[in-house]
Amino acid sequence: MSIGPSKPVSILVVDDQASNLHLYSSVLRKAGYEVDTCDNGNASLQILEHKRYQLVLTDVMLGGKSGLDVLELVRKGQGINKDTPIIVYTSDESPVVRQQAATLGASMFLERPIPAKELLNAVDLMVGDDSDTSNQD
Repeated sequence: MSIGPSKPVSILVVDDQASNLHLYSSVLRKAGYEVDTCDNGNASLQILEHKRYQLVLTDVMLGGKSGLDVLELVRKGQGINKDTPIIVYTSDESPVVRQQAATLGASMFLERPIPAKELLNAVDLMVGDDSDTSNQD
């Protein structure tokens, strides 16, 4: 019995906190996703110019460009990830941040901390995989 994606799904996780990068990438890799990580907004834009992803998961607060800046630039650009689903997350519970993310084209907004099951459910919704991750912790 296989858990995770039925075909390779490549995800970029962007967060300036090493603990979050490690946690989210570990959960996703364990579920069978291919994961690249990046610790700042500027570098994420460079990565997104050169590699196609099925999903981007980014924190709002980053070094360099913010996650909202990254979202806006990717959506307004003509790059290979222009239409890639982007999940934005933050510990900031402000409705203003949520509204900004929606206005800029976020596919989904999550509040940190993100439990593993919630993360996997969100990823499954965004990548449209038919796999069942409901048994994940």
